[in-house]
Amino acid sequence: MKLIVVGSYSCMNCLRSFKALKKLSDRYAPDGLEVELIHPPEWDFERNKSIVQKGLRSHGISFPWVPDVSKKKISSYGLDFWPAHLLLKKGRTVYKHIGEGGYLALETSIRNHLGSTGKRVFISEQKIKSHPCVYFGTRKGENTLSTVLEGTWKRRSEFLELDGRLQFTMRGTQAFLVCKPLTLSSKIKIGRKSIALGLPNIYLLGAYTHGARVTLTTTGRVALYALAFA
Repeated sequence: MKLIVVGSYSCMNCLRSFKALKKLSDRYAPDGLEVELIHPPEWDFERNKSIVQKGLRSHGISFPWVPDVSKKKISSYGLDFWPAHLLLKKGRTVYKHIGEGGYLALETSIRNHLGSTGKRVFISEQKIKSHPCVYFGTRKGENTLSTVLEGTWKRRSEFLELDGRLQFTMRGTQAFLVCKPLTLSSKIKIGRKSIALGLPNIYLLGAYTHGARVTLTTTGRVALYALAFA
């Protein structure tokens, strides 16, 4: 019995899903459950296997994984969106879920097909709070969040190249930024917090009140890909 997990290390929704699925992996591996992560690229930097390996490790993700740069693997399962997960028995799909959640139903399917008994991991479906992401490049469409830019910036296909300030309005209560340093000394400053940038990654900016105006400042040029909220 194999659980196929589809997701990207720079996707906040995927990272939350990975945590839930890790619990199922730990619980049912002794009963014969195997897990494999298929990693399609959300951004161009995720086409680099070494970067993806380091990114997964930075978030404590230890699933065996395979890159899917061409997305042929996920297409073979009828998927073009992530996070997603599906359960295979003798190569046949017996359960599929697209998006976060569905963990109770997945666990029930795992237990039924493996004949597992004993304590469950999930006793109810998790309530998932979802807030639209903000994409800064031109490829993914228009920015629907009110933002103010100061300094020097240039909007490219995947990201906004910024040396200056970005002010935005909070959705939810936590803000995450997908970004990449473009100079060796690039940093993000937000309030009293300073974030040293290394690997292209998703970084937690902090916790704020819903609707609050938040200002971040870049030291050196930084590629801003997306804002995500929880």
